[in-house]
Amino acid sequence: MKRILVGVLALFIAITGMNCYGGFMATRKIYNWNGTLGNKWVKTIVMWALVIIPVYPIASLADIVILNTLEFWTGSNPLAMKAGEVETQLVRRDGKEYQITATKNQFEIREVTQNKLGNPVYLTFRPQEEAWYVTQNGKSLKISEATEANQNEVKLFHPDGRSVAVKL
Repeated sequence: MKRILVGVLALFIAITGMNCYGGFMATRKIYNWNGTLGNKWVKTIVMWALVIIPVYPIASLADIVILNTLEFWTGSNPLAMKAGEVETQLVRRDGKEYQITATKNQFEIREVTQNKLGNPVYLTFRPQEEAWYVTQNGKSLKISEATEANQNEVKLFHPDGRSVAVKL
């Protein structure tokens, strides 16, 4: 379990280092919500408040580090999906084949061996915590979260419990 979690975390960090252009769905959702408020003065004041607080920078970092990367590799963004929508794709990486099933806020990843599916590994976003978890065999491990104490950073967690703060 620990090797798999280390591998998933390493893959996650390696993928996030790539230039993966995507739909910036978290940032767009906030922008679209802001567009529903009052007149142009109210919209502008709220927009500046969301930049200063910094809601927009955190959403943009989440888009760049997590959501756009997932969109790049799977072709879909879990925040862009509606509840009940499902998309499944087969991905080949380093001579292995994986089935990735995306639903809103979750990815299920299974290795395909001789037309049989292996045990699932789940990447799940919990909006109430603003955190991503990896789950395998009923054991969950938080891999990233937006921090409340410092709104200018996101924490990435190692399987051994150590964390690394990534500044905006």
